[in-house]
Amino acid sequence: MTNTASRRPLRQDIQGLRFVAVLLVVVYHVWLDRVSGGVDIFLVLSAFFLTSSFARKMDDGRPLALAGYWTRTFARIVPLATLTILAVVATAQWLMPIAVWPDIQQQAIASALYMQNWWLAANDVNYYGGAPIPLQHFWSLSIQGTVFLAWPLIFAVVALVVRWRPDVPVRRLLAGAFGLIFVASLAWSVWITAVDQTFAYFDTRARLWEFAFGSLLALVATGGRPLGRPGSAWRTAAGWLGLATILLVGVVVNVRNAFPGWIALIPLTAAATIVLVGDDPGRWSVGRLLGHRWIAGLGNASYALYLVHWPILIVYVVTLDADRPSLLAGGVIIVGSVLLAIALHRWVELPLRNRTSHWGPWRDGLLVVVAIALVLGAVTGWRQLLTYQAERDRAEQQAQAEQARLHAIAEHPGARVLDPAFRSQSQPTEPPIPTIADIPYQWGLAGPACPTSWRLPTKAQQQCQVLTDPGLDDAGAGGAGAASASALPLQAAEGVTRVLLVGNSHMQHWSTAIREIGRQEGWQVLLIYEQNCYLAPAGDPINEVEKCADFWPEVLDSIEPLDPDLVITVATKSEDDGETTLTSGLELLEEHVKPERTVIAMRDTPRFEVGLTQCEANRQPDDPPCESGHPILDTPNPLIPLVKSVKGLNTMELSDVVCPERLCVSTIGNVRVWMDQHHLTRDYVETTTDLVRARLMQAIERA
Repeated sequence: MTNTASRRPLRQDIQGLRFVAVLLVVVYHVWLDRVSGGVDIFLVLSAFFLTSSFARKMDDGRPLALAGYWTRTFARIVPLATLTILAVVATAQWLMPIAVWPDIQQQAIASALYMQNWWLAANDVNYYGGAPIPLQHFWSLSIQGTVFLAWPLIFAVVALVVRWRPDVPVRRLLAGAFGLIFVASLAWSVWITAVDQTFAYFDTRARLWEFAFGSLLALVATGGRPLGRPGSAWRTAAGWLGLATILLVGVVVNVRNAFPGWIALIPLTAAATIVLVGDDPGRWSVGRLLGHRWIAGLGNASYALYLVHWPILIVYVVTLDADRPSLLAGGVIIVGSVLLAIALHRWVELPLRNRTSHWGPWRDGLLVVVAIALVLGAVTGWRQLLTYQAERDRAEQQAQAEQARLHAIAEHPGARVLDPAFRSQSQPTEPPIPTIADIPYQWGLAGPACPTSWRLPTKAQQQCQVLTDPGLDDAGAGGAGAASASALPLQAAEGVTRVLLVGNSHMQHWSTAIREIGRQEGWQVLLIYEQNCYLAPAGDPINEVEKCADFWPEVLDSIEPLDPDLVITVATKSEDDGETTLTSGLELLEEHVKPERTVIAMRDTPRFEVGLTQCEANRQPDDPPCESGHPILDTPNPLIPLVKSVKGLNTMELSDVVCPERLCVSTIGNVRVWMDQHHLTRDYVETTTDLVRARLMQAIERA
């Protein structure tokens, strides 16, 4: 015998209640920025309808047909959700800031796969104060999707138990199952809300009790036992009290950080009251109001209203940079959302539902797959477009940078003019670089500190820098590689040449060129230097400052653990009176550098009593040009005789790069050469890179 409850028509008052619940969500989102409890009611009603349908099937002894239910349900809800997601994706590219595009892309995929709530939870998104993302509201739909998949399995298990024990009432088993879920989930919800409310808000496990509440309500409401006498005063009063509670709970009770804990029982109990007493023909019953054809009709569009209102609100807030809409603007948003929802329900949702009503599971399933694939394809296409645009922009930037570099070379060739192969298209028209004002800032670029894990002697550790390494993006000061430099191992990576520059500030100013050579060659270039400290043992009078007595012994002790393939140092000291002093520390290097390694000793740059750049700055129109010879330019390199006596040693002469044709001038190739009496500008040294590279490679081959 068929249960008459299975033939009961869809209750219009509950449809009206759905509209009230969603409208509360919309109003609170737009104007109040608070939790209303409307979403929770919507979840309860979803479980109510689901459970009512399956309970009646089981009462009638009809097959559950789970596959058909799943495909039919998702075929009904997925297309409209897909349309919303695609509209958001398209709008985001037009109106939303680029900074939120990655989140929108990820949320679009998570929403299409009904995993949005877990994405929000995993990313610690604060429902109350997070960044405005137009798909955030899909969190509740994702939880619903999970329940739509899981709940039918509960009915299937109960159906199996009934086959095994036909004497046990179906509804009693269902009530027991949902009761257990209610108690367990509510306990978890209370605990996790107190511990981590931000996570709890999106946690499916903390929401299951609300669905269980709706299922228990369905078992009671569809059990065929009326609650009290229809039209009685207490039923009427209870219904209106329930509606008033729903409308006011979000205002009267501060539930901002309390959901989804036990506090959600207040609006859910109020909704349950309306469900239990609202099916009442009484003239003044709340069911008469909620069941009105206009309100119930709007309830049919409640799903569409929930989908569209949030993206519209977020687009408004972002485009106008507003915290919250005004009263007028909010009213326009609400009315516009309702009208759009009605249109979508009438011209998209209903026609699609009518068309698919006679489809089989495989067609419904195909529709769902195609809809999800559209979202995945749109997001993938968007990402590919962004990648293409980024690569195109990068190529344009590189082209512009190359043009700027070529222009800079043409206008400021510097030492490049010393290369016989260099051909300038025209005479430079721009002022020389660096400007006089920039001269004090022309020291060579520093690199990040060598890792403290290397545990070098104190002075060496303090002065050690990583100028470049193949594994670092940029080892320059403030570069992206600065942080990763701290993780470099003590031993250089296999196949990587380690170059160690040691000396004083004259070694440091040449490091600009050697650093660039290191980048070209894939070397790891380290620099350890101390101002005024020449390569010499403790007590050598060549070093006039006390700090050098401790510095060089510690540098030498660092060579063995660093094990450089190549050591480069300045091994002479020039004086402004023309004398050149040979440092006495090369033999010490020989003792600490492995025999198979190479040492390149450089000749010191000339020194002047008055810097040529200072001369230029003070020069009057009728004064002679700022240029000078220097005695060391007329003498052989004193390091040459040592090449034969010190194993693995060779020398590199760069005097002609600084003073071509034995004449030192203030500017070469429209680039100022000198910072002061004996230091070179970074800009000029950078232009010497090709010349230094050629000389260095020759010296390495000869060593």
